[in-house]
Amino acid sequence: MSGSIVAKRPSGWFGRWLALNAFFALVLRVMYIIIASGQVGGDGRYYHAIAALVADGKGFIDPKP
Repeated sequence: MSGSIVAKRPSGWFGRWLALNAFFALVLRVMYIIIASGQVGGDGRYYHAIAALVADGKGFIDPKP
């Protein structure tokens, strides 16, 4: 067996597939930002309130109203 093994490069389908997935992910993210703007709740609201209290020098206290 005196031959060399040469790997063939793909025809570019992976790059096109990856670019298409990235594009749709970007579109989905932009749609989410437009639709859900200003509607942060749950953990996001809690962590933001804690961060604001710590930044104001009040320390880690219960931010419930």
